Amino acid sequence: MSEADAPARTVAEVTLPAVSVPVGGLELPFAVEAVDAEVDGPGTYVVRAHGDRDGSGVVTEGDLITTAAHRVTSQPMVLDLHPVAH
Repeated sequence: MSEADAPARTVAEVTLPAVSVPVGGLELPFAVEAVDAEVDGPGTYVVRAHGDRDGSGVVTEGDLITTAAHRVTSQPMVLDLHPVAH
């Protein structure tokens, strides 16, 4: 088995509590910093986002999620989140 076959692991995470998202969206700047010990040398790292509307901690109907991989670079990025439908 290669690393490409291994499940993804989280190397950094940020939680923004009590964010209200108006109709039409919201631009919400934030930063995520990985702990050097968690970053395993050269590789591809991607950002994904989950707007947890019901606070369950898991993806459920009505939550907002990214639907594309966003490769990490040193530049600011914009993530589009889409509602989870049943």
